[in-house]
Amino acid sequence: MSIELVNVPAHHALRQAADGLQSARRGLVVELPFNTTVKKTLKVVEEAIEGEGIDPSVMVFKPPRPGIGPKLRALALEVTAFETSSASKPKQIQSTVDLGSDPIRRPRPSILAALRENAKENAKPWIRPQDPHVLVIEPKLDEAKLASIPCRLTLSALGGAEQVFRLDDQEALWDTGAHMAVITEDLLDEAFLQHLTEPIHDPYRNRLGTQVTCSLRLGFSNQAIEMDLIMLVTKREHLPNHRSGIILGQHTCLNRVSYTSTPAAVMRAKGQHIPENLWGRLELNDYFDLHGKIVEF
Repeated sequence: MSIELVNVPAHHALRQAADGLQSARRGLVVELPFNTTVKKTLKVVEEAIEGEGIDPSVMVFKPPRPGIGPKLRALALEVTAFETSSASKPKQIQSTVDLGSDPIRRPRPSILAALRENAKENAKPWIRPQDPHVLVIEPKLDEAKLASIPCRLTLSALGGAEQVFRLDDQEALWDTGAHMAVITEDLLDEAFLQHLTEPIHDPYRNRLGTQVTCSLRLGFSNQAIEMDLIMLVTKREHLPNHRSGIILGQHTCLNRVSYTSTPAAVMRAKGQHIPENLWGRLELNDYFDLHGKIVEF
């Protein structure tokens, strides 16, 4: 098997070798005179490595191509600008799908039973189970760079009562790093929030809030669909940047959907026009219901 050789400046190779040594033996110390040479330094270091009985592996990467440095610095400045900016609105995907105005159907009894079981599992004490986000994202870095998708939704409590809450003309953050779907309390009315405090809903409650049934109508770039899922009602303080709104996360939502994402930058690179205020396209391939059946559309 042939070994690929990489041409790199010598000092660049030594720097990466030093990184490998630091990872293997951070505390390794050698004794050198104040004035010495490169060859003598390398010899002392080599003897110290042999004395330790180690030979750390090194991945030799090519240095950045000429001219790429300014582009990388520009990207870094862009991220810094987002850290200090007041922008907090994600970009919506490109979609002309009509979500309609008719009432969204309630879940069938069999679906509702499955949702209740999912909610009970969510309420169990895992390592950091209830956190809506797997990662704590720095404020502003999750904004204006992620996709949002138009939606309408109807919420109902899992405890069996018939009280519902409806929201139209919403935008939900499409967040693959979120553990589950989330909606912040400030979007709901006082009557529904008070209803969720009743003891009948205790099995679906954890330290961050109360889980509810969400009947959701989503407008992908190419198709509108309806899904029944679990959504956590929580306070803004529990989300990155204390953001207000709806986040669609993995559990019972994104992990049921097969889709193709095409960011606006990719579309423009292909010569396709898309307005600057749009994230790009999320195109639905297929998805399955809570019975594990692929939904035809």
